[in-house]
Amino acid sequence: MTTTTSASGTPSSREQTLSSYRTALAVIPPAFYHPQINALRSLYDKSYLRWPPHINVLYPFATPESLPSAVQNIRRVIQESKDDGLGFWLELDRPGSFWHKQSATIFLSPASGKALRRLEALLSSQFARRGRVGDGVYRPHLTLGQTSLDPMPLNSLLSKAEKLVMANRVSSRPFKWFATRLVVMKRDEEGNMRVVDEILLGNRGTEEAEEGGGEEEDTALEIDKVSGENLGTSCQFSTESDDWVPVDLASTQGRRFLPRDITIATYNVLIDSPFPPPVERYPLLINAILSIHPTPPGLATPSILCLQEVTDDFLQYLLSNSAIRTRYPLCTHSPNSVLPSIRNCVIFATASCGPFGWQWLDFAKRHKGAVIASFPKLGNPDEPLVVAAVHLTCGLGDGPVSAKAVELKTLSAYLRVKHSSSEWIVAGDFNLQTSTQSIDSALANKNISKDTHELVRKGLIDEEIFSDSWELFFGPNEEDDVPYETDNTVAGTGGEGEWGATFNPFTNPVAAKIVRWSSDPRPQRYDRVLIKSTGNLRVRDVRRFGFPVINSQDSAETLECGSDHWGVSARLNFRPDVGGAGGQGSSARLQLLEVDIDDQLLKTLVDPYMPCRTDRNTRETAITSLREVLLQEQEPVAGVKNNPSRGAIPIILAPVGSYALGVYDKGSDVDCLCVSTISTKTFFEIARQRVRRFGGERGIRLTRFVDAKVPVLELKAGNIKFDLQYCQAPALVENWSTIPLLPPDDPIFSLPAYGLKSLNSYRDTEFLLRTIPNPNVFRLAYRFIKMWALASGIFSSRFGYLGGFHITLLLARICKLADGDPKDATAARIVRLFFDYYSKTDWLTEIIYDPEFPAGARYQRFSREPMAITSIYTPVVNVARNATRHSVSALTREFELAKKALDSGRWDLRLMGRENEFLREYESYIKIDVQYWGSSLRRGKALALWVESAIPLLLVGLNTKVPFIFARVWPQRFVSTAELDEWTELRGFYLVGLSNNDSGEERSKERKRMDENTFMEVLRGFEQHLKEGSTGVLGHDSTDSWVQVRHVRKSSLGTVEVDERDWGDDDAEDDLVDNGDNSIGIEEGSDDEGYVCNDDQSCPGVKDTPSSKTKKQPKRPVPGRKLRPALDVINRIRWDPSLDSNDFLIGYEDRFKGIREMDVGKWKMEQTDLEFIPLHRVAYFKRRSDGVVVWDRGTKNDLLFGNKVGESGE
Repeated sequence: MTTTTSASGTPSSREQTLSSYRTALAVIPPAFYHPQINALRSLYDKSYLRWPPHINVLYPFATPESLPSAVQNIRRVIQESKDDGLGFWLELDRPGSFWHKQSATIFLSPASGKALRRLEALLSSQFARRGRVGDGVYRPHLTLGQTSLDPMPLNSLLSKAEKLVMANRVSSRPFKWFATRLVVMKRDEEGNMRVVDEILLGNRGTEEAEEGGGEEEDTALEIDKVSGENLGTSCQFSTESDDWVPVDLASTQGRRFLPRDITIATYNVLIDSPFPPPVERYPLLINAILSIHPTPPGLATPSILCLQEVTDDFLQYLLSNSAIRTRYPLCTHSPNSVLPSIRNCVIFATASCGPFGWQWLDFAKRHKGAVIASFPKLGNPDEPLVVAAVHLTCGLGDGPVSAKAVELKTLSAYLRVKHSSSEWIVAGDFNLQTSTQSIDSALANKNISKDTHELVRKGLIDEEIFSDSWELFFGPNEEDDVPYETDNTVAGTGGEGEWGATFNPFTNPVAAKIVRWSSDPRPQRYDRVLIKSTGNLRVRDVRRFGFPVINSQDSAETLECGSDHWGVSARLNFRPDVGGAGGQGSSARLQLLEVDIDDQLLKTLVDPYMPCRTDRNTRETAITSLREVLLQEQEPVAGVKNNPSRGAIPIILAPVGSYALGVYDKGSDVDCLCVSTISTKTFFEIARQRVRRFGGERGIRLTRFVDAKVPVLELKAGNIKFDLQYCQAPALVENWSTIPLLPPDDPIFSLPAYGLKSLNSYRDTEFLLRTIPNPNVFRLAYRFIKMWALASGIFSSRFGYLGGFHITLLLARICKLADGDPKDATAARIVRLFFDYYSKTDWLTEIIYDPEFPAGARYQRFSREPMAITSIYTPVVNVARNATRHSVSALTREFELAKKALDSGRWDLRLMGRENEFLREYESYIKIDVQYWGSSLRRGKALALWVESAIPLLLVGLNTKVPFIFARVWPQRFVSTAELDEWTELRGFYLVGLSNNDSGEERSKERKRMDENTFMEVLRGFEQHLKEGSTGVLGHDSTDSWVQVRHVRKSSLGTVEVDERDWGDDDAEDDLVDNGDNSIGIEEGSDDEGYVCNDDQSCPGVKDTPSSKTKKQPKRPVPGRKLRPALDVINRIRWDPSLDSNDFLIGYEDRFKGIREMDVGKWKMEQTDLEFIPLHRVAYFKRRSDGVVVWDRGTKNDLLFGNKVGESGE
């Protein structure tokens, strides 16, 4: 061999050998391919940090000392080549593997590597000895990673390589480029291969190169273009192309949507063996995911789903499922995406979330990291909403715990630096052991050190940065809210840290198969949803999903689960004052007071009043059954047109009130709002018909239909009472899920006043659920306050005291105005603040309204309203409409007594029960006796309700005419203990305690005598009012009922007790119908809710009629005779040219002042008018000129129409 020497004395290339592993000559793909390649290399290639993506041409290469000479000689060889350059096309389109003794290398290679082999042969021939080992054959390849020879990881990585090739083959940018240069790499002091030089391969002398013209010039532009895409953009399912396509984030610029509610769900889908994939569990996983929303979320309801342990195969299954495409049309990945790990984090989102960008945040441990998604369309006006999906290191040992601590620290540091002003949510499988028994056992078995034990017991999550939604919603000591687990007596759960477990081998059959039973398989709450501690997100609801279903095909009825974990779903919302979504009222913040008890003791006090789990399940089942009955198809109703082309009538059934708020008790009714497209009359006719036909088999029966201005259908499902109201609103049916998100002045709410009042029962409930800071604290405090109100004799809106909706509005105001950290606002502190605040309230002047929706502050209060607690949405009503000055005085006194008790540390307010004290406290009482011996128990109940609804009128009369008396009514019916067993008829009495009002004014004997006469006149007038009402309104007379009002001494009461009998509890199923004209307007459940109201307002031009005591007793109504409605009479008088409307007066009943008269011309017909009076209060029409009564409701006498019934109704 001939030896040549360079001018510098360095041996030429032919004297050099390819022996150094510190240098290399390679081809590096264009930069825009690196993210896809590195997604796998970063997890699988042990040389990822030391080498860029590359295809070696010469490796080993020349020694570092001779490298300059070797590079110079190679350039010379290329320049002297026959062709016009050695550039060539290169396409990596074939995955493959090299097998070693204990491992395998997975790579990509060109199907045709002739150009590379020719180049390698040419260049290697310039050196004395080649450095390759083995068979000496050059096989060009780009390494993706290494794996063991175990079939599962080997096949997994190989399949990812194949998918990477396939995905790029169908894309606009396959792994194909024209190679025009070689890079020279040299290992630095840290062992990393750095590019130190490059060798051009010459001009593009082929036609193929010409076809690719411009690519070299555009390389820099391409790199700049793709650099932003390294973060990743979401893909959206397109119905037009029937495929998942990337979306443009630029389309969201300038568009911001602040949702009232947003759902975040996390679910570890468990892929225990990707080969073969567990396809038998895939349908169960899909069903679990779809169960997050029992009905599909509306277009305006954002929902984000974070999945862990997703494989390539399961991702394909998810993205091809039509239900998933419909529910979650946005995803971080597409079917062509190559997931980097065997088990991966993937994020799905509903269309209302809008396109989002995402990136992968590496943790210290390989295959561990977080998917960080930014939603530009969501969040506050300055920053997008950030959602991080995580799957932390598993295991309870010093090493795994330390790794988890580092991972959480890395994540929190990233969020605080990169998204300091954004709202962030972290959801996923945290693998943090929560069972105290497991943690202590690990220490006892020396699996962890004392320091690790202390760290785990303390908690790895920094509470100054993150807040756990489960703990915020339920509290640390809250019972598990999943019937399946708590009713399973075999579960054996309940240890500290085990409530709310998402991994439970005792109840999850999949977890039971996986766990090692010898290693203490305690339940753990691994899966969580965290929110920013200092942010504006609040937790509205938290629940779990993915529970077992019974395999009906299996004779043994085995339980089947999709995963070994339960999923967790959290419903969050932004504070209404964030981003212009509302405004905090001018109400001042309230400082929380210190307490000496915890919420667990408070819960013990109210526990007897809380419904059991069986009751909750029964109510849920009853609501489902009622919904199914209402949606049943039925033959046409008489008088209702049937259009088969229209299909089934859409009916929405939405619980409202105490049940929807979660504050109901064992005896509460379930109030529901029904919304549909048909008229009110048609709906109730259809509803009654379907309940009669289909309700029996489900235990649902009709009890009463109140045909009033706001009709109510009363039903029973077993022992549970339902009150159904209705709202006709076709536009609402089509956009039901968006109702809570719409602004209050949206045209969709342009409904009649009576329909809007019914709808507001739902809107107000939903608003409170969204805006109360901590619903669980609210519910516990509510039940405590209701317990106090019941014991103190002030829980009954019918008597002018507090009802369920009163307490809800009063307490919601306190919860929202409480200052400080929400975590410090325990139920006990909220309760104490509640009594402290309202014991000092000036009820006669202040208006209680929601501080986050101050429309109630603009309520026009009437002088006769001693208390004003306003509803939320317009038309705003005063729910404390029945309050009197006497009832307000009683409330003020009870608030003060409760405050003193709490200040002194006496929290069991049940001991303040004032029933017996009420019977001893007063020297005299007003006794209102009621007796009924008719055949229908419901009519007896109607009589009792009528008397109760009229008692505030008595209190108003006492306050007006005998102000020196203080009157306190007890809101329950009493019965004589000695005679209770002897009575066969319904008999009871109501008591109003009397005492002197200490005004300091001296009264003469003559004045006292006159006052006593006035007092007795008030009693006689009230008794006459009750008798007239029971006869004229209810149809009772002396043949079946008796009412008496007396002033009695305490000594004459004898031994009495509260009458616990239900006067209307009979088993008849006759669907009693109350006509609107004869409706008393007081529903049985009004004490519990007290929501819908029609206030009687004082009207200008009203003339007082003679005192009710001088009014003649009306004759008994004539059976069978029907009367024209009052509306027909008004229209006849107004529009009949033969009648002078100025010559007619309307006599109507004012609930506080008795019968009054008004000119027909001044009668207001619009319900939105402040002076509107319901037509069922019209008693008669009279001619002014001769005093003749031309229409009388009581006698059914009609001189205008001759007692012929018209077509119109009221």
